Amino acid sequence: MKKSVMILVSLMMVMSILLSACQSAAPAATEEAAATEAPAATEAPAATEAAAVTEAPAAGSGDLQEIKIVGDWPTPWVGWIPWLVAEEKGFYKEVGLTVSTVIPATVADPPKYVATGKADFAYTTQLDVILGRNAGIPIVSTGAVFRYNNWGIIFPKDGAVKELKDIKTISLYENTWDQSLFKAMMNNAGLDASKVNILPATSDTVPLLLANKVDAIGGITNAEETEAKVTGKMDTTILMAHDFGAPDVYVYLFASSEEYLKNNPETAKKFMAATMKGVQYAVENPDEALAIFEKIYPDALDHEYAKASWEATIPVLKTDVYGWQDAALWTNVQKFMLDNQLIETETPVEQLFTNDYLPQ
Repeated sequence: MKKSVMILVSLMMVMSILLSACQSAAPAATEEAAATEAPAATEAPAATEAAAVTEAPAAGSGDLQEIKIVGDWPTPWVGWIPWLVAEEKGFYKEVGLTVSTVIPATVADPPKYVATGKADFAYTTQLDVILGRNAGIPIVSTGAVFRYNNWGIIFPKDGAVKELKDIKTISLYENTWDQSLFKAMMNNAGLDASKVNILPATSDTVPLLLANKVDAIGGITNAEETEAKVTGKMDTTILMAHDFGAPDVYVYLFASSEEYLKNNPETAKKFMAATMKGVQYAVENPDEALAIFEKIYPDALDHEYAKASWEATIPVLKTDVYGWQDAALWTNVQKFMLDNQLIETETPVEQLFTNDYLPQ
């Protein structure tokens, strides 16, 4: 399982699936819901009488309300650890909730699941929220998980490449996002990306690097870089895209539909509070967090790879205010996508995300 593949493949798949979701949405995502404005980023929507009827029972009142999270990938991975920890440690139970994980059939399914009411929240990418909005899907980010763009250009530490200008051949995933980040880095360094021989990859760039078929590859710290170290025993250097003119990206976040948030504001707040508590606990107790993941999904990942991937993920999660999202970052990412023809129109930033369901 290669995590940047799942992020990047979604760019190629999500548009057609999201468009079909508009046509085949379940009653929870009606035309009326699609027309509803997103909650503002700084002002939480007021609970209506109708919403009060659908709210979760208060903690201690008996039955727990089940919340369904759809994962980002058809195979469990360490990115799911925060909410698994929150469930295992009883953080959801404390607020009257219990959480179950829906494993999607494809990487492009999460936005579709929340749009059609098959899941209450999606663990998905910032790119998919922007793409979804561009396709008319009323999906809203309720809290960032990854704190920065951890994509970069990876090459052997003891090889001929020391900086960008030394790269003659590179393997990149066959998608617009990967290509755009590479070109942005090269342009920022005053270099011509067209002079580099690009070998496209559809599944994994690492084997080409290990076989010395290319000078460098594109990838992320907790996937390709980790794989090269664990599988290939290769010490590598990674030049981060955000240090060379590419925008920062939250990458992974939690998102829901406008309709769900409108009808369940208090439940959403409880869910986000318990989930962010799980993120922080997992970061502060990494060994216990990984053990919880391997207890729940014992056959999902090789232990050595899971441990290394989790260790590389923790720095991407760690922050002072878990979940918080910056409007400027959303603006920069959307502009980058527009400039690189990933989307056709801009969506008002206040429709893309909200901080209103995070602990204040």
